[in-house]
Amino acid sequence: MARYILPFSSREATLAQAGGKGANLSELARAGFAVPPGFIITTDAYRAFVQTNELQPRILALVHTVSPDDPAALETASAEIRTLFERGALPDEIAAEIRAAYHELITQPSTTQPFNYSTIQLPLAIRSSATAEDLPGLSFAGQQDTYLNIVGEDPVLGAVKKCWGSLWTGRAIGYRARNLIPPEEVALAVVVQAMVASEASGILFTANPLTGRRDETVVDASFGLGEAIVSGQVNPDHYVVHPGDWQITRRTLGDKALAILPRAGGGTERVARADGSEQALPDAAIVALAQTAERVAEHFGSPQDIEWARANGELYLLQSRPITSLYPVPANPFADPGLRIYASLNSIQGVTDPLTPFGANLLQILAGNGIVQLLQIPGNPRAFLPFAGGRLFIDMTDLARDPRLRNFVTGVFERGDPGALAAFRRLVAQGRIPLQPTLTRRRAWHLLRRAAPLVWRVFRVLLIPERAAARIMAILEQVVSEERERLSTTKDLAGRLHLLQTGLPRVFVRVITEGAPVLFPVFAGLTIVDGWLQNWLGEEPGTVLRVMRGGAEQRHDGDGPEIVARGAEDPNGSGRGASGERVAGLRFHVSVLKRLSEPAADRAAHARRVFGKIRNARRRRN
Repeated sequence: MARYILPFSSREATLAQAGGKGANLSELARAGFAVPPGFIITTDAYRAFVQTNELQPRILALVHTVSPDDPAALETASAEIRTLFERGALPDEIAAEIRAAYHELITQPSTTQPFNYSTIQLPLAIRSSATAEDLPGLSFAGQQDTYLNIVGEDPVLGAVKKCWGSLWTGRAIGYRARNLIPPEEVALAVVVQAMVASEASGILFTANPLTGRRDETVVDASFGLGEAIVSGQVNPDHYVVHPGDWQITRRTLGDKALAILPRAGGGTERVARADGSEQALPDAAIVALAQTAERVAEHFGSPQDIEWARANGELYLLQSRPITSLYPVPANPFADPGLRIYASLNSIQGVTDPLTPFGANLLQILAGNGIVQLLQIPGNPRAFLPFAGGRLFIDMTDLARDPRLRNFVTGVFERGDPGALAAFRRLVAQGRIPLQPTLTRRRAWHLLRRAAPLVWRVFRVLLIPERAAARIMAILEQVVSEERERLSTTKDLAGRLHLLQTGLPRVFVRVITEGAPVLFPVFAGLTIVDGWLQNWLGEEPGTVLRVMRGGAEQRHDGDGPEIVARGAEDPNGSGRGASGERVAGLRFHVSVLKRLSEPAADRAAHARRVFGKIRNARRRRN
């Protein structure tokens, strides 16, 4: 039994033994997809070669002396390491196993070639497959080498050593260092396959890597071997397929001015092409490829980046790996299928750093369970705040569908996540958000009954703010005291976790019920001040929030803290940006919001002083 060789059918072709590419190809082959025949030279062979030739100390000495941000030094170290591999002696046992697997492969009937190889040796593709390659969170694409159209025993053995050496390309050394992957732990397997003499080849993404849309399959195709596309040497055809009805929704023909073709006797050659008007793939083949890719994505459970080839009218899969550039979609199994609209709670709250899973889970328990209890509505609490990419999201789909509530959703994006506003408006303009009234009379009456006590408390706060402030502080002190008492009687971890799960929603409901009426005038004040800035000074919507989030410079004088707003294109506050001309010299007091809780006479006097300054600034500017 071979120690260093695995067939594609082997379940031992794991990431550790076969590398990322080898493990994925083995998985595809075992699942019944069309993969060219071949075998895997395991990472054990790499380690045995390195040990026999005593390369590891010299490799580590070179790698540890270079900075990942010094390209020239990385390339120098890489060249020295790769020379060590090419000069190293291949252990006899490894060479014998490779030769045996090679002869078994070339004697199999081939459907990947356009002619009979009974008298000509089958050309092979020798591909690198690193253990730190094709991982869900990392992309090593193109950092290790592939050798095409390799013919004969000795060229195959030479290509294998070159593949091992390509584990230490300058790009790979730097990328691993920047991602804190220890060089001592990496190894490389080698995939040996029958090379597809492709009429056309290319890459496919089961989700659009540029827009993130999961309902678009993107295909790039050109004539000849796929190396021309992967290396960026050709402008390929570009097709977009909709997986729902399998219609080709976009078609852009590239010039395909170059094709890389196998050369007789081994190696490849670049051939110029004059006519780019011919499609590299017929429509039927494009759809068939997209349908195959959809099954591959379903098999792996995530969107895939796939390399493919077509020969003799048959499609072959050469590689499949996760698309690493996609932002994760909020996992909300409780939502209806179809297009969902999410607003980032982090953006609305001005939280730029990602949340830890524990922190996100606490907020889901606090707010999600609290909303269910507060409004007494059915549903799973986590459906209100799904988590993805270190951020919490609010599902706005039902609100966006209701024509009476759509403006509210627009306002949320406008004030809390302006970057998402354009995307939301585009979806509305394209008619992709169907109109469907969700605020029924029954639901509206239920929400009104729950909100009525809060409305009354808001009016009470406005009438007697001093008494309301004292009352809410007393209630909050009582809530803190009660929860501390519960905590003191709970000793073990399980009990404390249970207290978190039950106590956080209870605290949320109490604080919102009692505290929201006090906070409402503050938020209303933000809206009022923002409106004044728009109407009086021509500022953009959301200026107050931008100022509060740090988009301004704070100063002090005898009246208290003041803000000098910065222009959108004037980060230094010089007053020379596009909006800097409007705000040059403008100062307004954030203490206006603080004074909402002061006696009415004091609030009015301070407001007159502040907005007198604003009017004077406007007159000076005009």
